[in-house]
Amino acid sequence: MSETEQAEKRIIPIAPEVLQSRIFFFLTFLVLLLVTALLLKPFFNVIFLSLIAVIVLKPLYGWFLRARYTEGKPRLSASVTLLTFLFLIVVPVAVLIIIFINQFSQQLLALVDFDLDAILLEIENAIEVSGQTINLDRAAIQEAINNASRALINASISFAASLLSALPKLLIEFMIFFIVVVSLLPGFDKLVEDLEDISPLGREITQLYYTKTIAMVTSLFKGIFLIAALQGLAMGFFYWLAGVEAVFFFAILSMFLAMLPVVGISFLVIFMAIVFVLNGNTTSAIIVLVGFYGVVNWIDVILRPKLVSKEAYMHFSLVLLGILGGLAFGGLLGMFYGPVVILLLVTTIDIYREQYAHDDSEVIGELVRTQKERMAEGPDDTPAAQ
Repeated sequence: MSETEQAEKRIIPIAPEVLQSRIFFFLTFLVLLLVTALLLKPFFNVIFLSLIAVIVLKPLYGWFLRARYTEGKPRLSASVTLLTFLFLIVVPVAVLIIIFINQFSQQLLALVDFDLDAILLEIENAIEVSGQTINLDRAAIQEAINNASRALINASISFAASLLSALPKLLIEFMIFFIVVVSLLPGFDKLVEDLEDISPLGREITQLYYTKTIAMVTSLFKGIFLIAALQGLAMGFFYWLAGVEAVFFFAILSMFLAMLPVVGISFLVIFMAIVFVLNGNTTSAIIVLVGFYGVVNWIDVILRPKLVSKEAYMHFSLVLLGILGGLAFGGLLGMFYGPVVILLLVTTIDIYREQYAHDDSEVIGELVRTQKERMAEGPDDTPAAQ
């Protein structure tokens, strides 16, 4: 008996009533899945953020689960893990944001009170040294600066007002975040196993998708936020050495800029160096330039290859496109959406090439050969011609 005949004997025919029941089941499942997605749509971002937190906090949760006072207590270990995360990360970030807002408001006020005439006079004198004479319109420049300052102040006030109005929603989202993380941490591995069991792709391929996703999320967290925090803190040290006022403001601003691909902190550093040179403070300009290009920039170059998992490796251009596309699509959290989606697409292409492409090419080749043979036989040999 050939392999084809054996395979045909192993096929169990499905009764019509069983097929009808199965179709109805999957339609019901699809409708319920769609309704559930619509119900959870307002909280999709916070749920996704909770999943990221679960992935990132799993090692810390495992440590607490083995610790002396929380050993063998999953819910207690999960709660202590989340509280530790909030205490070590969220609280310091909140304090830094408060300092940032305070120093930002001081910088806005300084924009209105600074001696514009003295700065423009220095620019005119510097241009006259080169043999050219120029008279800058002080009234127009002052008006432009005042308008920009007022726009920034109004935008800050609007942001503060919107933040206060969104406070009830933020509290609800924080409760959802806390509940989801504490509930998922103890049973996350079991949930993954259950999903692998019901996956139509099979356990091996499903596990590959899971491994790639976990690796990319963890690598993005380390490669974007951790490196950005280290670069901002290091740059803040050089700002302090250069005598920059509002060091916290520029350090935190550098952290946010470090998250942006390609641009990064370089534009801020170059602009600050130009301002120092125009003010005759060449030493401070050299300090910030040497600090960035000699130290801070190398933090990314050295640490990123060590923090990014091999399972999550993609060409830089694909990662960049994923981050930029994610930012445009979903804001800050989109920095996770984009690269993960592109990585899964690349993984799907690899799986198809390794698992299905060879068989499909043989099937297509057989169909093409059959069609050519039929065409070669001519119309006289067809049943219609007979």
